[in-house]
Amino acid sequence: MLTALGCGVPLVAIPITNEQPGIASRLARSKAGKTLQLDSLNEATVQAAISEVLKNPSYRQNTLRMQTAIQASGGIERAADVLETAARTQEPVTAASVVTR
Repeated sequence: MLTALGCGVPLVAIPITNEQPGIASRLARSKAGKTLQLDSLNEATVQAAISEVLKNPSYRQNTLRMQTAIQASGGIERAADVLETAARTQEPVTAASVVTR
């Protein structure tokens, strides 16, 4: 999902297990994509969701907003820096307190 949003591509998510429902919920809340529930999944619902995401320009606009935020965050490299700092210092850290490479 992060890769698609980082490339500015709206999504249709079908969460199944583990962290997927939470991530799909955030996708729907950001309006950068649409979420379908597995128990209501059929060909018509998938086609309708894809059509809506492709034809409604607000999904693309919201995805571009997310793309900008993702790019500004520093991406996976920034996340690795935060994790490495936490592991090295054994102290709580925030992204703002970590110096990047």
